[in-house]
Amino acid sequence: MVEVTTFCTGCRACEKICPKHCISMKPDSEGFLYAEIDQSLCVDCGACRKTCPQNLKVVNDSPLKIYALRSNDDKLLKKSASGGVFAVAAMFVIQNGGVVFGAAYDKNMCVKHIKVDRETDLWKLQNSKYVQSDTGDTYVEVKQLLENGITVLYSGTPCQIAGLKRFLKRDYDNLFSMDIVCHGVPSPKIFAKYIEWQSKRLGESVVYCNFRDKADGWGLSLVLVTSPKGRRLSIMGPSDPYYYHFLAGNLHRSCCYECHYASEYRPADMTVGDYWGIEKEHKHFFSYKGVSLLMLNNKHAVDFFYKIEGRFHKVESTYEKASRKNGNLRAPSKSGPQRNQLYVHIDELSPEEYFGRELHCPKVLKNRIKALIPEKIRLFVKILKTYVYSC
Repeated sequence: MVEVTTFCTGCRACEKICPKHCISMKPDSEGFLYAEIDQSLCVDCGACRKTCPQNLKVVNDSPLKIYALRSNDDKLLKKSASGGVFAVAAMFVIQNGGVVFGAAYDKNMCVKHIKVDRETDLWKLQNSKYVQSDTGDTYVEVKQLLENGITVLYSGTPCQIAGLKRFLKRDYDNLFSMDIVCHGVPSPKIFAKYIEWQSKRLGESVVYCNFRDKADGWGLSLVLVTSPKGRRLSIMGPSDPYYYHFLAGNLHRSCCYECHYASEYRPADMTVGDYWGIEKEHKHFFSYKGVSLLMLNNKHAVDFFYKIEGRFHKVESTYEKASRKNGNLRAPSKSGPQRNQLYVHIDELSPEEYFGRELHCPKVLKNRIKALIPEKIRLFVKILKTYVYSC
């Protein structure tokens, strides 16, 4: 029996490269997509195995430049999860006639990769979605755009970027790729159950979920928006069951725990994330508005950044400093102690039973106290402690 890989990430590269169209992506019992081959149509040409990024890693050398930075546009900065790097880069590409691909919620709160070619739609791609996105037909669409001379910025997890590059088979001067410092991805099934649970609790449908709201400052604040009343429920991340188990490493796809790309050597032209630990590594650059980490992984990225660097406040950094508090730049997330049990009863239990019994959030006194403290105050205390210890 023909198999693509034993370590599938669900990127869809094999499905899109298959000349016989005999590969389809099907969810497993946990809700993660895996490649399924129709053996009656397969001619064992090997195209899928040669394309799979899990069979041949796609990586650059060590980053050429690393920065801590934030947008000098406060309005854009407020809407971004950290320092606004993606938004600034995306806006530049669109302003110059290009298109941008990234993860967005659809009307059913499913996360899928979409194309955006208008500045007014960029908000759909901003902020973190802590669930695996479906790339759909975007690899094929990107190739068509590139062949037609259109500039493309494609953002995603490292494995999605690696899948795109393996599918394309060659470099394009008009393609700019951006991967994230990824913690791991929960399944769409468990996220859908979470949205259903919160909707029932709130008495109306949740239509937007922002895992990185900055109303009270840069941090781990969750905001749910409902319809039709437009209510906003603000929750401190670690006190929410889904958020807690995501951070604890209990919800990720199995291959995330052995990720090829959780290191200094990245598949994308650029790597972005939060600059966690900025208050210690570059304490004078700290801002409660958020600070991004940007790694320029090749000359193509350096040349691109040269065109937009005037839109940022920035300070040059190093891999050692940037990775000190960004553990996923050094190693994959570790499997949490409850990883193997949390998906077992996902189909049997109602949302109320599941989140009340299986996926409940431990009532740790420290987390409950933290939840009562505004994000700005927590950030102020963090920076104050840094100054005290350095004196």
